[in-house]
Amino acid sequence: MTKPRLVLTRRLRPAVEQRAARDYDLMLNPDDRVLSPQDLVAA
Repeated sequence: MTKPRLVLTRRLRPAVEQRAARDYDLMLNPDDRVLSPQDLVAA
């Protein structure tokens, strides 16, 4: 079964990011910058 996609647009606590990575196909925003609408569509 394919995991649902999750886009985290802001940095969260490491434990939260680890759990999200376990349960979802995760895309992080490691630079914690504002994402443009094009960035979000590409995610």
